[in-house]
Amino acid sequence: MKRLQCASVLFLMLFHSVCLAATDYYVAADGNDENSGLSATEAKATIAAAYTAMTNGTVEATAGNRLIVGEGEFEFPAFPLVLTNGQSIVGSDGAVATLKLRTGIEQSEAIEYYSAGMFVLTTADTALKNLTVHFNNIPLKLNGALLKNPKGKVIGCTFTGYTNPVYNAMHGCNMVYVGDATCAPEIRNCRFTKGKNPHIGYTICVDAAASVLIDSCSFTDFTGGHSMGSIGVRNDKSATVIRNCLFARCDIDWSNNNAARAQVIYTPDRANAVIIDNCTIADCTAYGWSKDGAANDLQPIHGQATVRNTLIYNIRKNDGTPLQYETGNGRSKKYSHCASDRVLDGTDNILLGEDALLLDFSDKDDYVVLSGATIDAGAVLDWMDETSVDIRNSTRMAGLAPDIGCFELKARPKVFYVMADGDDDKDGLSAETAKATIAGAYEALTNDAPNTENADSIIVGDGEFDLTGYTMKFVGRQKMSSRNGPEKTKLNVPSHIVEGTKTDRTGATYQLFDFADSKVEFRGFTVDFRKKSYSYVNSALAKDPQGRISNCVFENYSSARIESAYVVSIYAAVAPVFSNCVFRNIHCHYRSSAFRVDNAYAAPVLTHCTFQDIDCGDYYSYGTVHVNSGSLTLRNCLFLRCRNHQDMHSGKYRSATIHANGQTVIENCSLIDCRFQGEAYESEAGKEWAALSGPIIKGGTVLNTLVYGCTNQFGEIVSCKTGPTYSHVASDAPLGGESNILLAEGSLKFRKPWKGDYTVQSGPTVNAGMELDWMSGATDLLGRPRVIGGTPDIGCFEFDPSEIKGTTIVVR
Repeated sequence: MKRLQCASVLFLMLFHSVCLAATDYYVAADGNDENSGLSATEAKATIAAAYTAMTNGTVEATAGNRLIVGEGEFEFPAFPLVLTNGQSIVGSDGAVATLKLRTGIEQSEAIEYYSAGMFVLTTADTALKNLTVHFNNIPLKLNGALLKNPKGKVIGCTFTGYTNPVYNAMHGCNMVYVGDATCAPEIRNCRFTKGKNPHIGYTICVDAAASVLIDSCSFTDFTGGHSMGSIGVRNDKSATVIRNCLFARCDIDWSNNNAARAQVIYTPDRANAVIIDNCTIADCTAYGWSKDGAANDLQPIHGQATVRNTLIYNIRKNDGTPLQYETGNGRSKKYSHCASDRVLDGTDNILLGEDALLLDFSDKDDYVVLSGATIDAGAVLDWMDETSVDIRNSTRMAGLAPDIGCFELKARPKVFYVMADGDDDKDGLSAETAKATIAGAYEALTNDAPNTENADSIIVGDGEFDLTGYTMKFVGRQKMSSRNGPEKTKLNVPSHIVEGTKTDRTGATYQLFDFADSKVEFRGFTVDFRKKSYSYVNSALAKDPQGRISNCVFENYSSARIESAYVVSIYAAVAPVFSNCVFRNIHCHYRSSAFRVDNAYAAPVLTHCTFQDIDCGDYYSYGTVHVNSGSLTLRNCLFLRCRNHQDMHSGKYRSATIHANGQTVIENCSLIDCRFQGEAYESEAGKEWAALSGPIIKGGTVLNTLVYGCTNQFGEIVSCKTGPTYSHVASDAPLGGESNILLAEGSLKFRKPWKGDYTVQSGPTVNAGMELDWMSGATDLLGRPRVIGGTPDIGCFEFDPSEIKGTTIVVR
């Protein structure tokens, strides 16, 4: 009888557990709200419908249910998503699942819907995983707009497009707010990016004696506007732990407050329980108010938290000078085994000299230190063991001790130095034993078999050095950089490469470089082609380059009278990024361009680049930049005095400063004083050519761009042509299209055009652009914030009234 009773009880327990098994509900871009939502093929179409189905029933019946979001963008419902008893919302494996606030949502609606937070995690076993949440740049006057008093876990999510109200509109607007001491949320492997934190707002605010873990998260590209910072722990009993986190390009701004106090991380002035371990704070800008000493209250880390193994690097005022953050109203900070370019209080800290670290910039959020005093220099902390990882999930202790900062260098790469007083017979592994030539260092670099993890580097000191005379190929994560930038280090095409030479010493087509991997970096050089008529077929600098080419000057190139000779050409599905580069004094002849894209649909990018004194033609040319097919993004670029010359008696060979196609995107660029001329200009064919040619032609999308002073050889204004879509474009020739501006003669006042600074300091282009998604935390061509005032300026320069000394400026 007892056995029968036990069997009955066991059966009932099993029956109960089966009946209450957790259920997955799916939402997909091609779903239908009439579907059951119980499988990927029967998915719902909206978050609202899938969530309603997931939570339809008793607390016990819906416990552990999951809402699985597929690839695509979905509107956030007009109610909070409340999770309890093990429920979770997750992005499906490998998908970019985006929940986005509805465009045009009213403030009253936001307060009604989300006063308790967009997500409400009521128990410790609830979770958000692998989601992207886009706030759509909608100001939410809410404290805890995303999460308010969460108790669960947030893992692997991205939060972007967040903005708080403007100054004085609302105090205490935090994206995540913890004001309940019973909360112990975990926020891990999340990205908080491209947002605004105006007035007394934090990205994450802990306002109670709660234990919060913030682990392996990144906070990047946040603009200030009276912001209190990225993380604020305002209760000295809070046992918050901030670990393995990156804070990069986060503005700290308190420029209009009489008690100036702003920081990247805030902790109380008095002794507190906050622990900050293995974080990196870099490239942040402090905007302080004008009272004497006030800037000392702008701090990377405020208060008396325990700070260990943390890297603080390149924190500057908005005028570019270093922030004196080693002081600040006498507050002591408990730093140990930290590294900074300013003196830190505490023990076993490292003072970094200028250029003390070789950083990996293959990705703008990749602050891995490849070489420097921070490697293996941290303390072994209580949470570290053989399973510990860094922010990118790499083993935390690759060496005998952890690295300082949130990144751990996986392999110890070699760094080969080249110095003017070097010796090729030495090993090149230090500045003291440097090589004398580029060839000597490159041969040492390539001595090992190439592989995708190779992160060896070449660092070149001040002076002029000849290149090798054969194509230098870089693979894996290899780098080549100068110590002090293009003004100090010049690379010359070697003198034994004579005019007319098409091949290198092996007989192969000669390009200077082969950047063969997406992680390769080339940075900080002037490359001088010496104005010889080199007939490098297709591409003199590089063909189909990958990786990141930054902070370089490429000058004095002259192709021979040969068809299809370019400085750079892209014919493959590669997506290099050229940033802060200058192409100048370049002469491209027959059917040639300075930069050519053909069949490259992987979206290469040119950002913050200058094309200056480019001469394309002598027979006919396609233009300074020519996108024949494929895609290209041009952003914050200047085209100055670019000449297109046409002597071919056929109108079909049109040319342009930018010869675009349908996939070309041109944003916040300036085309100034470009010229179109030719011997055939007055013939019938020449008139046909003139009608088709102009500053921008053929196709693509053109936004926030200035076209000014572009003329033909008779001084007549040449207009951009139909084909591209123009919006918020200012030109001195009529355009048509949405929100475009026709500029009258003399309507623009440039700041210092003789120095290449074509910032418009008065004129209709100031504050006349449209704000774009990438602008949060971005800069103009000169490194100033991209948006100063309510909206961006048109063109590649942003006017900052504070730069005008001794003048009364009407604030925009």
